Amino acid sequence: MTLKSSIPQTTLWIHGKAAHVWKTWYHYSKGGYKGHFGAKSVNANAFVIAEIYWNSGRHEFKNVKPNSTHVYYGAKKIYLRVCDMHGQTMYCSAKW
Repeated sequence: MTLKSSIPQTTLWIHGKAAHVWKTWYHYSKGGYKGHFGAKSVNANAFVIAEIYWNSGRHEFKNVKPNSTHVYYGAKKIYLRVCDMHGQTMYCSAKW
């Protein structure tokens, strides 16, 4: 029997390559959100980037390794996307 996960997750695609990603978020007492995010698996030659908008106004990009978990506190928004390189040009999926 397979149990459904209660953690929001999706598969992001770019040029036929997939990344299975997930994230959680909860209201943080000081404003914004706290939670976790990560990647379950990522196809070869692709990579996942987290785009984090902090309550402080800072905007950060973070590489998300396969089978990883990242913790955050005090973010306004968290977006994940899968990317790949063609020559020196980086292409990314839509934000999730």
